[in-house]
Amino acid sequence: MDATAQDLIARLRRDPNDADAFAALRGHYQRIGDYASLANLLEGWAGRARDASAAAHAMFEAGELVLGALADRERAIRMYERGLALDPHHQDTFLRLRGLFEDSGEARRLADLLERHAGGLAKAQADPREVALIYHQLGELWEHRFNRVDKAVHHYRKAFELDGTLVAAIYAAREIYRNAGNLKAAATLLEREAKAEPDASRR
Repeated sequence: MDATAQDLIARLRRDPNDADAFAALRGHYQRIGDYASLANLLEGWAGRARDASAAAHAMFEAGELVLGALADRERAIRMYERGLALDPHHQDTFLRLRGLFEDSGEARRLADLLERHAGGLAKAQADPREVALIYHQLGELWEHRFNRVDKAVHHYRKAFELDGTLVAAIYAAREIYRNAGNLKAAATLLEREAKAEPDASRR
């Protein structure tokens, strides 16, 4: 370890809230290309930060370093998951995780992510329409990847109960009922779908 890093680490041990020492050490690691130490620094800071949004962003940055410079995918995923738990609104973290699981075809991990994310957003009192979109994605996943129309309908219903204008979710559930021969349920959703459609005469 070089002398500059040693001095700055000593300062942070004396006072973990020394913002100047943290910024200086971060810049030092960046300059010398010590990405492993930089990722550890960001992860440690995120664990102590009181501002959940700032902590989540630091964890995202650490994950990006671990994923890119260090090529440790699983560790990066753990960091992203911790960051999203800190702040469910951190969209970059959610999109990165979703993309990783989609690109690798890990449908089960993707489903687990979407479940946790919907719950986290609801707990954080996010816009119900935002939560509804996640449930809609879950419905599509269960219908088209797992061929479980029962679970798909469950999530589609959650989606349009949160956002009554989400016609795509109503339609998807209606088609499942229609294909299953449950015409009564399909007719009920057809009425709901018609009411949810925007009135073209008002445009």
